[in-house]
Amino acid sequence: MAKTYEQKREAFQRMLEGRLSKAVKSVALLANLSRKSDYAWTSEELQQMCNQLDDAVDTVMQAFGVDTAPPPTPQPVSEGMVGPVPGHAKRAIADALEQLVKGNTREGTIALRKIVLGWSPTYLTED
Repeated sequence: MAKTYEQKREAFQRMLEGRLSKAVKSVALLANLSRKSDYAWTSEELQQMCNQLDDAVDTVMQAFGVDTAPPPTPQPVSEGMVGPVPGHAKRAIADALEQLVKGNTREGTIALRKIVLGWSPTYLTED
């Protein structure tokens, strides 16, 4: 007999709790290896460990259908592309920097990306 949606949700929640807890604990144990008083490592080993963790997270995301492709590389700014900064962009930059100063790193970074990469043209044209 096929499981109902509710049964599948219950099973997912039950399995997720234990498996996620174990995964988070394992990552915390890896972080314990950073104690220089007890361990020595190379930057290559650290990079390899982080790459393996990134690959594992990518595998989980792909299994759930989440796109893990890296964002497109921004094109470098060339001569002639840079001009005076309009007033509305100056305000947007000031607002983004204020978010960063307040410790709102995510919000400040998103706002700066919108300005620099032009992710939202309407964001820059609002007065």
